[in-house]
Amino acid sequence: MAVISLTSLALGLTAYIASKNMTPSYESSAVLLASGSQSISSNINLGDAVITSQPLPEGALQQAIRSTVIINPLVESISSLDEIPLDEREYISQKLKRELSSQDFKSITLESRADRINGNGGIYIIRARARTAEASALIANATSNALIEWDKGRALENIRRASVGYRAQLLQLEEQLDRLGVSSGPDYQTLASRRTALQENLIKSEILASSTNGILSELSRAQIPTNPKSPKPILYSLIVIVLTLMLGVLVSFMLSIFDRTIRSEDDLLEINLPTLATVPRIRRRDIVFSGIVRAGRQAGLYEAMGFLRVNALNILKNSEKPIIMITSTAPGEGKSSVTATLADSFAASGKRVLIVDADLRRGTQNEVWKKYGESDNWVQIVGEGGARNTIDALSDPNNVVALKVEEYVDVLPSGTGLHDSLSLLNKTAIGDAVRLWKANYDIVLIDSAPLLSLADGLLIGQHVDGIIVVVEYGRTDLRSLKSTLRRSERSNLNVIGAVINKANMSEEGSYSYSYKQ
Repeated sequence: MAVISLTSLALGLTAYIASKNMTPSYESSAVLLASGSQSISSNINLGDAVITSQPLPEGALQQAIRSTVIINPLVESISSLDEIPLDEREYISQKLKRELSSQDFKSITLESRADRINGNGGIYIIRARARTAEASALIANATSNALIEWDKGRALENIRRASVGYRAQLLQLEEQLDRLGVSSGPDYQTLASRRTALQENLIKSEILASSTNGILSELSRAQIPTNPKSPKPILYSLIVIVLTLMLGVLVSFMLSIFDRTIRSEDDLLEINLPTLATVPRIRRRDIVFSGIVRAGRQAGLYEAMGFLRVNALNILKNSEKPIIMITSTAPGEGKSSVTATLADSFAASGKRVLIVDADLRRGTQNEVWKKYGESDNWVQIVGEGGARNTIDALSDPNNVVALKVEEYVDVLPSGTGLHDSLSLLNKTAIGDAVRLWKANYDIVLIDSAPLLSLADGLLIGQHVDGIIVVVEYGRTDLRSLKSTLRRSERSNLNVIGAVINKANMSEEGSYSYSYKQ
């Protein structure tokens, strides 16, 4: 959880810094009032003509603001606004043209709040965005003016048509009067009276055209905003932190569901394998400076090894001077470190311990104890002189010398890596050899090769009293451990329990131990 929290904070800070460097976007709004309704029209009688001011069809303004009817005049208007710097005017004009081409408008938008009950009345909110506060207000007001002018032109369309009709009729009457040529007579008088009426209607239409407005009027002009609409660094940062936390928790939850690695005693109970101890992870720097044995004496590891010692002896209480093999499923799970620290724990209780490094291909006991005791102090196990490593000792088990690494603990190193280790083990009576070597010891610990990697442990395990399997917290797969146990069962090996090594005790919460009676 700590990793998720730190990651969330780091990403939130990154989002904050990134958004602070973004180009600001300011938004300003102008509001138009729409009067009139579908059921009420303003009718003006001009003789035989009726001029009607039509209401706005639904969606008309939305279409108009996305067309050349509005955008082209708006671009021309913006180009003449000296209050906006020239480069900003060019940027806005080009952006509006691109948005017109793609029909994806971001610079200007229109929100309709029409009165659906009483007709087409209501308000229209024009929102304009720009990189400066002044430009956003000027663009919003320019768009408002363009829409009002367009609406006024729409309202005057019928009047213009009537005026055109009157002029055409007057022209026709003038031609008829010219053909009569006589300014008296009933026909001439009738045509003259009709001409006078048309002239009056034409004058009225021209007067009406100069005073007619559309149904749109300015309700409020756009004001210069004080703060940018975006970016909002704090909001963006909080969103990133919350989303990262949620995603982290979700991923962690999903991993916990599908994670089949061993993390607790409950995982081992599924396969009826008792947990003899849960061993905490040791800091790398402590191992480098002090060695695994000295570092293992610190705090939790010392207590964990005490529990492991008690549990193992309790299970093997019927075996005098027990021989215990310690193995794992795969390399790197810490079997050699557990062997060394368990030996140190036995020695602390006053028992003499012999460690036999039987990992003949990759023996590590010599390296494990190197930091602890640099001086060579060899002691005779059996016979006179003889072999100083397990490989040679198996060839001549009657003359063997071990390295004394601390009081009560002797180690028989594995020797130079042997590729064909199984062949040597098959030729040697390893059981008889180990029983011969243990004469002067209370406990013999055999560090064996991983059971899934080599068959060596299956052969050695037939000559020991009990086997402890080391699994690594959060790494050893439960399926691999099951395979190891199946192999052990087929070879009739006595697996007495497991050690969960390198545990994260902050997650584990406490040690968990079990006993096999």
